[in-house]
Amino acid sequence: MRGFQARKRESALRLHQIGAIQFGAFKLNKHKTYPDAPLSPVYVNLRTTDHPKNPGPLKEHDTLCVSELLYETAVEYGFASNVVAGVPDAATPFASLLPKVLANHGYRGTPKEILPLKKIKDESGDRILLVNSEYMPTGGLLLFDDVVTDAGRKLDAIQALRQGGVLVSSIVVVVDREQGGAAQIRERGISFAAAFTMSELLELYLNEGLIDTQMVEAVRSYQRRDQEYMAAQQMLQSRSAL
Repeated sequence: MRGFQARKRESALRLHQIGAIQFGAFKLNKHKTYPDAPLSPVYVNLRTTDHPKNPGPLKEHDTLCVSELLYETAVEYGFASNVVAGVPDAATPFASLLPKVLANHGYRGTPKEILPLKKIKDESGDRILLVNSEYMPTGGLLLFDDVVTDAGRKLDAIQALRQGGVLVSSIVVVVDREQGGAAQIRERGISFAAAFTMSELLELYLNEGLIDTQMVEAVRSYQRRDQEYMAAQQMLQSRSAL
């Protein structure tokens, strides 16, 4: 049986092959709010081909593999929960496929409840809502998501769940871009893990000849410049609020 690290390596190479992880110059979601933020030299697109708004490169088999990767990462870090949710819309398919992943692993424990979330747009912008469920858990919930940059979307989901009486105990994402989001989550007392850090991906892709040292340095430089930019923006916002 292949080990967890071997499956991680295979998954990382596959994600690059299908264009789920790309290198170049990209605008991210944050550029809608901060249009003059530095362009990112790396783009993580873990949306499925049937994503309702912005189809991505993940076909059914790839989506199942990502769901399995999230589950195995949770197990590796000892995150135990009988209730799972995916941050919409990107991670909804990963959570919904968890029963199939568990069946493939021969899981015979307590069935996992998949708690549905949805995203709506109103006058205040995008909001995440807890869909009414007959099963309202009292224990901690395991939350799946595709990527963490800052923790904004995760915190929105945590708040939506809290308002519905559900507490998030742990979060697992596929890629941690190492731009502060993981620390923000842990500061709130929530356990966090990523299948891949950006450092891991850069090292693997460099060793495989998929990127060069200049690109590695470009990503490192971007991470520093972006953190400096966001810190400056937060300072300006704090001053304007006085």
